Amino acid sequence: MVASQIGIDLEGPLNPVAFGCLVLQDYTWSIVRADVNFAVQTLQNAQTGGLSTDIYMVLCRGIDPIAQV
Repeated sequence: MVASQIGIDLEGPLNPVAFGCLVLQDYTWSIVRADVNFAVQTLQNAQTGGLSTDIYMVLCRGIDPIAQV
């Protein structure tokens, strides 16, 4: 039997207290959109709040992908 997990996909910032509330609601993971304005802080907030984290990136067509990363 495989236990299910609940997670959240974020495109914007969220603070550690909000992540702590998600943990209380049985959330176990978060995935954050790579954005220079908020991604690093949001990932740190998720970890501080108790969630495992991952990150994703949406590349823009016509722009050098290496430069975007």
